[in-house]
Amino acid sequence: MDVLCCTAYHGLKLAPWTLCAVPLCLQSLTLNLLSHRCVDTYDVATTKDPEQKRHRLQQASCPDVVTNRTPVPSNKTAFLSNKTNKQNLIKLLSVHLEEAGTSVDHAGDEGDADVVIVKKALEISENQQPVHVIADDTDILILLHHACHSSDMYLCTKHHIISVKIAQEVLGRELCMCLLFAHAMSGCDTTSSLYGTSKLQHFKALQSSQQIRSDVLIFGDTSVSKEEICDVGERFVERLYMYTGEAGANKWLDMLRYMYVISPKYVSVERMPPSSRAMHFHSLRVHHQVSTWKHLKTVLNREDYGFSLESSAVIPIITGRSGLAVACLTAVREVSGSNRAVGSCVYRTTTAIYSLGGCRR
Repeated sequence: MDVLCCTAYHGLKLAPWTLCAVPLCLQSLTLNLLSHRCVDTYDVATTKDPEQKRHRLQQASCPDVVTNRTPVPSNKTAFLSNKTNKQNLIKLLSVHLEEAGTSVDHAGDEGDADVVIVKKALEISENQQPVHVIADDTDILILLHHACHSSDMYLCTKHHIISVKIAQEVLGRELCMCLLFAHAMSGCDTTSSLYGTSKLQHFKALQSSQQIRSDVLIFGDTSVSKEEICDVGERFVERLYMYTGEAGANKWLDMLRYMYVISPKYVSVERMPPSSRAMHFHSLRVHHQVSTWKHLKTVLNREDYGFSLESSAVIPIITGRSGLAVACLTAVREVSGSNRAVGSCVYRTTTAIYSLGGCRR
């Protein structure tokens, strides 16, 4: 039996020991069954940069000298909030684990240990032996359900042991093929979620229509054009917002936003569906991520699919609109504060212009 582990320093209570005790504890916790360990990397720019930055503290700790004799910090969160500390700790753990006979795979330039873990698990399963993946990560769960064909693949979380084969049979092969799209579209480490929507809503939208399940399979197909990707992405989001009307070419979401604006019931801007332009970039990022998962490696240039590289960090492109529409709405709020009737009318009119794409670069 092979065991893949992707846990690390989190959850271990070691103070006041030194860091050299960490790999020994990891070995003892798994009863020396660990044969492979896969770890993330934090010293290269990846599409996970925004999410990793969000998880770090606003005031990160100063880099420490990480050696065998470094005492385990009492404030683990502050220590790991600094990516230099985290990367140095990973290197230290890797050296000790390899000396103890445990194979260690690094994410490298891919910057995504989840893909490395699943790839290694699939390689081991080809030898017709049981594989236990120790991880508390949704990406790994989704990837295994999509790519695994072994009957002896198990995901071991903190509270459960999941048989991937049984879960696949319960969901059905067709839905399993759509899980990568649903997870990326509803928000993962490299894509944002749509405000006010949940992963359950995305899953139910896929369950509701066989045509939708068939359409979204183009995500991750590198031979498909960007226009086709964005078109399917828009139509799927319309389904989330229960819109079934017709509109002009590539304007479905903008028309839906306009319908929200003129509705007698007030709807705040953040609860409206995304504009067509914002959805364009979101769909490209989803396509980029799904293609990486399907091929278990990066196959598309991230700068061509909704990301930009700024100051050695990967940043998502939110929209191609200028800030003019937002400035207009802010000015209307301030000027019309004393006259609610007039203010409401002007505000809703300006919002309608914004929703229909009147302020584009």
